[in-house]
Amino acid sequence: MANLIADEVLLAYARMARAVALSKGDFLSARAFIEANHGANSIPYRLVQRDIDGTGSIVDDSTARLASTGLLGVSPRSNLLGQINAASGGLLQVGFNSRFLLQDSGATGAWVGEGTPLPVSGGGLSLHSLDVLKVGSLYFAPIEQMRTFGPVADLAIARGLSAGNNAEIAKAFADPANAGVPGEKPASVTADATVIASSGSSAADLSGDMAEMIEAFDGDLASAVWLMNPGLAFAFGMMGAGIGAADLMTGGVSRLAGLPAIANQGVPANTLILLDPSSVAVAGPVIDIDPSTEAAVEMQIEGGGSEWLNLWQENPIGARSIAYVNWTARPGAAVVLGGVFPAAAVARGK
Repeated sequence: MANLIADEVLLAYARMARAVALSKGDFLSARAFIEANHGANSIPYRLVQRDIDGTGSIVDDSTARLASTGLLGVSPRSNLLGQINAASGGLLQVGFNSRFLLQDSGATGAWVGEGTPLPVSGGGLSLHSLDVLKVGSLYFAPIEQMRTFGPVADLAIARGLSAGNNAEIAKAFADPANAGVPGEKPASVTADATVIASSGSSAADLSGDMAEMIEAFDGDLASAVWLMNPGLAFAFGMMGAGIGAADLMTGGVSRLAGLPAIANQGVPANTLILLDPSSVAVAGPVIDIDPSTEAAVEMQIEGGGSEWLNLWQENPIGARSIAYVNWTARPGAAVVLGGVFPAAAVARGK
């Protein structure tokens, strides 16, 4: 039963997209299709009904949030925000356009005697609000795939719908070079982080570099996680216990020097990040899927230029996937080690 519930959440948007595509954009027909195949109480049914009613905001819709979490989690290794939440106490989840406080410096407590005033600490608070920003991708599938039923086909569609958004969100979140674009794209959580240059490729060098990162870290070390590219994780794993990587990428919770370690393609190569997730506020992601069989799509081609794809003429299904998401980090939430070339990689000419 638990697996059936998990499948319904993971595959809800895929099943909705199939129904709308096969119904050629007729949401009433899509609703009837979903009711016949998945039931009137299913998540795909509620997603289509929401579009029919045209009521409310997608970013405040509990069904859309649940289905979005499922869709982005279909490929867990590419879902950086999901990886962080699973490995730690979690990112601070907030609503869009809602004011919230981030604590910029630590508050202190004190033992208080009877009738004695409570001391007030100098813990600094800053007021924030996250606008609705979005990242979009397009997914194309042959009509035959949409007509193939079952969990395997649903999973293939779901992965296609989530892949582009997962990749772009991860890159924007982790890349120190991403300073953001006001009103369009959030800056990475490492954009203003302390950056330390790697001192060398040996185990001793890397151990010293990580110790320097810990010293410069202003977040909660008990909540902290490491972020790295899979290639760097492999190189660290080859060095093993010499840098505290004996338990790195061995299954279950991966660890580096005792802290949870996450490998994701969105993290730049040769870069190691120490992050306090509890110092990062995130609104979303919430997904909106809009399938079509009759659009004309301008496609960029390698080497420059573009060409047009007519969905009606060529007979594929196109789906626009929009992820609404935004984030902000408290100063000192991350430390970056740059130019990391472990000896295991150097020996192989990496």
